[in-house]
Amino acid sequence: MKRNLVLSVLCFIVINYSFSQDISKAQAIDLIVADVCKELGENKELFSKSKTLQSRKVQVGLILMKSVSKRKKESKEFAAYLDDVGVKTVGEDVGMKLAFECGDYLMEAFSTEEIVDLAEDDEIEKEDETKKEEMLPPPPLPKDESDLNMTVLLKKIETDPVSFVLAKDISGKTITFLIVNQFLGKEHLVKKNTGKQFKIYYENKKFYDINDGYSNKKVVKFVEFVE
Repeated sequence: MKRNLVLSVLCFIVINYSFSQDISKAQAIDLIVADVCKELGENKELFSKSKTLQSRKVQVGLILMKSVSKRKKESKEFAAYLDDVGVKTVGEDVGMKLAFECGDYLMEAFSTEEIVDLAEDDEIEKEDETKKEEMLPPPPLPKDESDLNMTVLLKKIETDPVSFVLAKDISGKTITFLIVNQFLGKEHLVKKNTGKQFKIYYENKKFYDINDGYSNKKVVKFVEFVE
């Protein structure tokens, strides 16, 4: 009885210890590679070259997602890496290893030309994503009290052909503020607020004028409503 109790306790400890093991990111990726290789080898009908390239790509993607979901639960390091870089980068990590671990199965599923095309497609997609990121406008900046600023009455808002604001300063002089970037407080610049008081933060930038050449123009950086 005592012996059985001891064995039960030992089994409980071993089982809990094995389930509490947290594998590394590298181990998790190796296991994903092994999962994909296994499926490539055992389900050759799914990866027959008689199937379309898209169909074979989808099958690999499904296997990858299933394995990633499983390994994420087994490795905190891998889970953090996945959250940081996304499934696509993990897929690239796995793809780099597949050629070494089960190159024969890979070549049975995809021709050399198809593998090259897939790699080129990835490169083109990366370039497109980089270009999109480069084309994104800078985010609006928070208010900076050290910026030039002026309390004015909103007179008019123009949006064609370029956006600018006409306002009156305390002396009654009309001031033009150009809008060339995103800024916080833009929701205040609407027709119903004409005649109301605002504090406009701005910077002076040089623009070319056909009459005056390059001259400083006021560019809006931040707008706040003055009660």
